[in-house]
Amino acid sequence: MVPKDLREQLRYAYDPYFRGFHQLMAKRVRNILMVSSHYESFIIARDASLAHDIYGTSQLLHLQNVPQITTASSGKDAMRILEEERFDLVLASAHLPDIETSEFARQVRAQHPDTPVVMLVFDGRWFDRTYGGAEPEGVDQIFAWRGTAGVLLSIIKLVEDSKNVERDLSLASIGILIVVEDSVEHYSSLLPHLYTTLMERTFSLVPEGITENDRQLRTRVRPKVLLARTFRQAEALFDRYESSLVGIISDLRTLAEERTDPEAGVRFLRRVVERSPGTPLLVQSAEPSGAQIAASLNARFLNKRSAAMAAGIRQFVLVDVGFGDFVFRAADGREIARASNMWEMERVLPHVPDEAVVRHALRNDFSHWFRARGETTLAAVVRPVEPSDFATTAELKHFLQSAVSIARKEKYRGAIADFRGPEFDPDYPFLVIGRGSLGGKGRGLAFMFHVLGEHLREERVAGVLTRVPHTLILAADEFDRFIQENGLDLDEFATLDDATIMGRFARASLGSDLRQDLARYVERVRFPLAIRSSGLLEDSLYQPFAGLYATYMLPNNHPDPSVRLEQLCHAIQLVYASAYLERPRRYFESIGLNLADEKMAVVIQEVAGQPHGDLYYPTFSGVAQSYNYYPISHMKPEDGVALVALGLGKQVMEGGEAVRFCPRYPQILPQFGSPEAVMRVSQRQFFALDLGRNQVDLTSGPDATLARLPLSRAEADGALDMIGGVVSAADDRVYDGVSRPGTRVVTFARVLKSGAFPLCAILEHLLEVGRESMGAAFEMEFAVNLEPRTGGEPEFFFLQMRPLVARRERCDLALDAGEEKRVLCRSRRVMGNGRIEDVQDILYAHPERFDRAESRRVAEAVAAFNQRMMAAQRRYLLIGPGRWGSLDPWIGIPVAWHQISGAAVIVEVAARDLPMEPSQGTHFFHNMTSAGIGYFSLPDTTESDFVRWEALDALPGEAIDPSLRHIRLPQPLTIRMDGQTQQGVITLR
Repeated sequence: MVPKDLREQLRYAYDPYFRGFHQLMAKRVRNILMVSSHYESFIIARDASLAHDIYGTSQLLHLQNVPQITTASSGKDAMRILEEERFDLVLASAHLPDIETSEFARQVRAQHPDTPVVMLVFDGRWFDRTYGGAEPEGVDQIFAWRGTAGVLLSIIKLVEDSKNVERDLSLASIGILIVVEDSVEHYSSLLPHLYTTLMERTFSLVPEGITENDRQLRTRVRPKVLLARTFRQAEALFDRYESSLVGIISDLRTLAEERTDPEAGVRFLRRVVERSPGTPLLVQSAEPSGAQIAASLNARFLNKRSAAMAAGIRQFVLVDVGFGDFVFRAADGREIARASNMWEMERVLPHVPDEAVVRHALRNDFSHWFRARGETTLAAVVRPVEPSDFATTAELKHFLQSAVSIARKEKYRGAIADFRGPEFDPDYPFLVIGRGSLGGKGRGLAFMFHVLGEHLREERVAGVLTRVPHTLILAADEFDRFIQENGLDLDEFATLDDATIMGRFARASLGSDLRQDLARYVERVRFPLAIRSSGLLEDSLYQPFAGLYATYMLPNNHPDPSVRLEQLCHAIQLVYASAYLERPRRYFESIGLNLADEKMAVVIQEVAGQPHGDLYYPTFSGVAQSYNYYPISHMKPEDGVALVALGLGKQVMEGGEAVRFCPRYPQILPQFGSPEAVMRVSQRQFFALDLGRNQVDLTSGPDATLARLPLSRAEADGALDMIGGVVSAADDRVYDGVSRPGTRVVTFARVLKSGAFPLCAILEHLLEVGRESMGAAFEMEFAVNLEPRTGGEPEFFFLQMRPLVARRERCDLALDAGEEKRVLCRSRRVMGNGRIEDVQDILYAHPERFDRAESRRVAEAVAAFNQRMMAAQRRYLLIGPGRWGSLDPWIGIPVAWHQISGAAVIVEVAARDLPMEPSQGTHFFHNMTSAGIGYFSLPDTTESDFVRWEALDALPGEAIDPSLRHIRLPQPLTIRMDGQTQQGVITLR
């Protein structure tokens, strides 16, 4: 049975500031004083290759500090330098020209007792014969110089390990590896191989799925290496560090004890086996009986004189100490199963025979393996556990699997990790390929992922699982590499049409390294994918335009991984291409930015939803804003506002029918005032990903894999159960749920009025967290899976966030009597601020003369007019019925953003037979306000909200379409917008 506090024990396992990882290895060797004769100094410190070797080896071993070396040519010079500067280590030659090295070491010890002195000899065998395995007085260590930086770096690491071991063990569960060897020549050869293997493997494994900076931090938990030159010293180290021991490398004899106690080595090792039977042992000896003794101890054996010493040490570290794969073995040594990483360990454990699990647990193999991967807290939790603590082996296996699962999830919390293909864990929620910018959208996602990791310790809000979908971001440097490697001329794209640009990008290819990483990704990821743009300026704090670039959705369900890879690569290239199409070009022109400054990152994200036969979609999607620009009743702007719709979020973000409500007052829904009103404004269709389109041509457009379906399909899937209603013609009523006969509508009544799902509580909490974290108003996109029929747990997905940048300054709207007579338009729902006095052109569609069936034709006429006005550099006032930019031509004029980007102010008025909700929450609305375009909303005609149509009709102008009229005024309009009161007025002069 899993202990009740297991989750609590592992909760902060991967917070380096809680665990104190940043405090580990505090005592570093940064400055070295090397003392030797001129000749030896030349050989060692002035060797032309030494500096190169030091920096090269440091980079190879991922060392964070490369020491600085100062030289002295005599003991006298060295003592003078020591008085003037502080050093962390003194290296002294065995043959100083003016003083015995032992005497020099005593003088250093007397004046600088904390500074270690290491003696360098050029012939270790000479030293062993001369000194018989004992250090000269005052000298801390002796090493044989072997002409490479490996010896020097081993000295540094050995000194650092000795200095830091006690304090580091108090901060984290650090492993200890004891080396018992008295031969200077031999350990000067052995330790460089040992440290090289430990550093390389630690960096590659610790821990899987974090950033390079974090990996550097966590390499500090590698095992400490402690050198014992006698078995008496080894006994003392073993007694002190037995609970942290991860291995012992030992000779069988030492020179100092050979005469007095020749069996000291064997006796020591047998004591280790008796007291700590799972401790890995490597016996390295030149004695003929060495192999037999090692076998009796169940230890690995290595002949000291073998040319394969380096390979033997590496094998010991990988297999026995746990830095390689975890290999489950039967009693006869036969391999049963293998785990290369934590993800595989969690999955393989339930299938391993009970007796193998017990055997490995008794040997502490699990804790050794966890510790080698930097899972120090997990290792500390598992180490004291014995199989006898559990009633059955099944409970032991469940405990181990649960511990690994909890540790992995805690590691994921708020951590944005580098993608590493060979160790890719598909459960890791947020990964990055590349070193460049994440782009605006990627930054917002990464920020909120981090914030949610801090605020949602149980990953829940109001009891509902709340998360960011699994995300992989291709940083912007991959875009730069793609452009450069394919020789694409960005300046030329300004003269090409969209189809030509998309064709050129589609025929190009991603780099081989990136394709290899993506191949590993699609091999393990089988959920549908959204390939989304993340331009540097997209969703940014000061210019958060949205929806300009393409998003492609992929079923990602083709049985052939190579086909899925090609589809993914193709979608990425088309997202890259979308940065240079006409729509973003026009937008950049309208706001005075240079498109050449834009770069593109790409977000590859799990599609939030669930399968419904051949379709994939969430129960509903939506957008919420922390600031409501159009509050009604007793709502306050700070209460926020949300829009939700059945299916994928395209319905909301492109201005389709959706339910608008305030999370604090969800029962105030004036748009549903009568059954007739519900019928008029209810969503009629929804978007879903078509899982059957797994071999589609993406160049046909971003909607190539999407389907738009009637509500009847959602009802058949069970998706309407919680959010649908019925309008009964028989008794002129609206009923919640879809169990009755009648016209199906989308009302969200059970969610908003009955609280069957705590959507409002979730939104209020997240809006508050986001507002506090960003320090400004913001907008978020989300999706929800309810799964009412399958009994599955509901999920809330946080999809995206962007800031709101509308200015809130005051503008005087007071008019004199003459101006009051010249008022053309007035509204109490205005976005924008200040005065505009350079607009002489008006384009308007009178709602009484507007035919909604012709709205697409009208959109084309507006686009052509906009292009002419932008070419002439003339801004204009645009007035029309319904929602500008709506994807549904029946509720507005379906222009794209770039087709009206030359407007100075846009006015939305109610159509004669359709009540109107503001465009707030759509991409169109977001880009309009971000670009500084004024916005007037007139859902009704009152004394305070009106357009004087008779005045417009009386002005001289021309009809450019049966529904559109253009007026060019002799004098500019005066347009006033008050950002604080959200009121505005437009007057003629």
